[in-house]
Amino acid sequence: MKQYDYPRAMAYLSSDANVDSACMGMYEDWEPTQEDVYSDGRWTSRAKNIGDEIGGIGGSCWATPALEVTFKDGNKRMFSCYSGDADVSTETGIRDALSNPMFNLFNGMLGYDGVDGSDLPIEPLPEAPNAAT
Repeated sequence: MKQYDYPRAMAYLSSDANVDSACMGMYEDWEPTQEDVYSDGRWTSRAKNIGDEIGGIGGSCWATPALEVTFKDGNKRMFSCYSGDADVSTETGIRDALSNPMFNLFNGMLGYDGVDGSDLPIEPLPEAPNAAT
């Protein structure tokens, strides 16, 4: 399962002075899963360890945990930010999610009827520069 990599996100965000704010969520299901995690130069989320949840989700076997960064100049970039990998095929993961009664109940209550992914292209998260260099 792909799980949010909070330590890696925190290292990247704290290393770039141009970052204004950031949020994390599942890229392919962005709107209902994203949550603010960083602003005013500090980590603001209670989620800090791999396995902790953002938007009620700690990881996914089919969606991509992502970090959306807003820079001080107003530009935004979307990065994949996870550890682990899918432990089942995407098709199996989606089928299992859709057959889960709680998934259908929750989405029915919200009136949610499909994937609501981010409009930003996703790219790999760069490594934070080593403070010793």
